[in-house]
Amino acid sequence: NYYAVFQIALLLNSYHKKLDDVYLTTQLSNAYVDDLLIDVVNSSRTYHQIKDVKNLSWNKGKLKFDFKRQKETCLDNKEVFSLKLVHSNQTIHQELVKIPKEFSDSAQVEFFPAYNELGLLYWHYSPFKDAIAEIVADGSDNDDVLYGVAGSILGAWESVNTENPISLKQIKENI
Repeated sequence: NYYAVFQIALLLNSYHKKLDDVYLTTQLSNAYVDDLLIDVVNSSRTYHQIKDVKNLSWNKGKLKFDFKRQKETCLDNKEVFSLKLVHSNQTIHQELVKIPKEFSDSAQVEFFPAYNELGLLYWHYSPFKDAIAEIVADGSDNDDVLYGVAGSILGAWESVNTENPISLKQIKENI
């Protein structure tokens, strides 16, 4: 959920005039890369697989299979798409960015730390804090205000049924 909060903050900043054009969905039933889908209407779809495991590799388990099948499905559906692996293990990042050639043209790898508390993420991962700061209307850099906004986004995200597409506008209305 913290990664979703991070993405929502980035999207609120980028699409502040087009909140109805962005939809988020989680745990997609008809996808291989299925943890988070960000769908920008008439533009692109980004499928996210979010992993918080110590041993992650393209060559072990079904990760490679899932990305390959997701690419095939998107191409069959004539989608404009990208695939993203989000992981929390900085020590294996250099190996993970060596994306298999079958889908290297449509996939990315992103590091995002796994913290069990929002406050730890806020204080220890500056891109998260920066994303929150970008959407605060008064330009405040007051940590209490920014952390409160982050908590409000998390609350709004957790209060909606995200197995069905939800617009960025609907999320913002709940913040």
